[in-house]
Amino acid sequence: MILTIISFILIFTAIVMIHELGHFLFAKLFKVRILAFGIGFGPALYRKRTSSGMDFKVNLFPLGGYVRMDGEDPTEIDESVSEEKRRGFYYSKPAWQRFFIALAGPAFSILAGYLLLSVVALFWGIPQVGIAQVDPISPAQQAGLMADDIISKMNGRLLFDTDELSTTIKDSESVTLTVTRNGSQKQITVHPKVFSQQVEMVIKGDSIPENLQLTPIKQINGGTMEELDLSDYTNKPIVIETENGLQINGVLAGYQLIKERKVIGIEFDSLSRILKTAHPPFKNGDEILAINGQKIDKGNDLFTILRFMDFPPDSQQSYHYLSIRDSTIMAAYSMKNLNIVSVEVLRNGENVLFETPSEVFINALGNSFFVPPVENLRTANPLLAISWGFQWANNLLRRMGMIIGNIFTGEQSISEFSGPVGIVNVIGQATKAGVESLVLIFALITLNLGIINLIPLPALDGGRIVFNLIEMISRRKINPIIEGYIHAAGFFFIMGLAVYVTYFDILRFMK
Repeated sequence: MILTIISFILIFTAIVMIHELGHFLFAKLFKVRILAFGIGFGPALYRKRTSSGMDFKVNLFPLGGYVRMDGEDPTEIDESVSEEKRRGFYYSKPAWQRFFIALAGPAFSILAGYLLLSVVALFWGIPQVGIAQVDPISPAQQAGLMADDIISKMNGRLLFDTDELSTTIKDSESVTLTVTRNGSQKQITVHPKVFSQQVEMVIKGDSIPENLQLTPIKQINGGTMEELDLSDYTNKPIVIETENGLQINGVLAGYQLIKERKVIGIEFDSLSRILKTAHPPFKNGDEILAINGQKIDKGNDLFTILRFMDFPPDSQQSYHYLSIRDSTIMAAYSMKNLNIVSVEVLRNGENVLFETPSEVFINALGNSFFVPPVENLRTANPLLAISWGFQWANNLLRRMGMIIGNIFTGEQSISEFSGPVGIVNVIGQATKAGVESLVLIFALITLNLGIINLIPLPALDGGRIVFNLIEMISRRKINPIIEGYIHAAGFFFIMGLAVYVTYFDILRFMK
């Protein structure tokens, strides 16, 4: 916990100081008098007065920093101030100069993000998207995509994450993917289609027939799939009859409805089965082979195991997971949910079997870090790596802009954003994962800070930029006192938003 807090303080302060450095340098360029440059807030632990009269401070609470410019407070401008002193005031400068001073903070934040992502690309490479599984009746299967394919490009552009691919699929009639298979590359064009509503259910009962995949369902509890309201049958007996005469009996322990959606029919490779940094009873480098006798072929299989563990242990009966679409069983898994979990791992070249309470098992997985399921794409050409880093930053900025736009249109809730509590948690996780993750989180947060500060809201740099643009276009000076009141109101509004976001951060943290 102490390491997490120290990492948060150092990273958050560095991010804010880079932002403030932009304001500082452009203020100096336009000869605005700087009164103070502070690292942190509160009482000063260290203070030095520079030859220009600026106070450089290191303060008690090392969270962020600030640049205080002379004449930044409009109430300081009155007739008693000498003309010579006025020339160093922020509000005495032309609108175009104030525009660049305001823009410099977000610009430096964004530039830092570009540089940091280039560093990640240079030393560690860029992420690729792996395919864990292909739906047997899907556009992906028809186009020739296979499990273990690695997707490096989409429509000729580098692909950095699964969200971008999913978003593109929803909005496209066709997607051309560049995939790596057995060391060679090929291009595959896939035509997405709309999958009907899918039902995932967990049934508690005796053993079920094997090889149920792609088995058509005749009826459930005497009716068709479309007629069934599963909410009426939760924790009640359920009988599934297949077209070929098989029967599945049990109690419906739980279910989930997946809405109709446009997809290509692949499951992303989101987790490996090899632990990079492990929590006891696991050890670093353990490769998970089986849980309670259930073979783990892919790291994604662990998600299924954990889904079962949401239900009460029962040594007499098994839990069965069924995924049903278009009245056909697409996938089926079974497992006993026990108080004591039997785990088989490959450790230092030897198969090791151990048992652990289910609570300990779940906690250990939650506090461990896995080796990435797909190796990063790397190059020995430094210029190419830097180019990849810039493309990565371009991609992230574009998506951040879309997310902010969705908030204003109501398509996305601000409660989904992370505030200080959420950032502490993210940085804590990255600290455990290693240097690469820390640098990556640093880059993501500074990019976010830059783009958010460009939102045209009072008190943000974007609000100041808008006021300066209005003044530049109208060629009329806006009353700085009125502008100051507007920014003050904006500040309280933003503080309210921060409290609102922090509230949801705390709820997520408690969960």
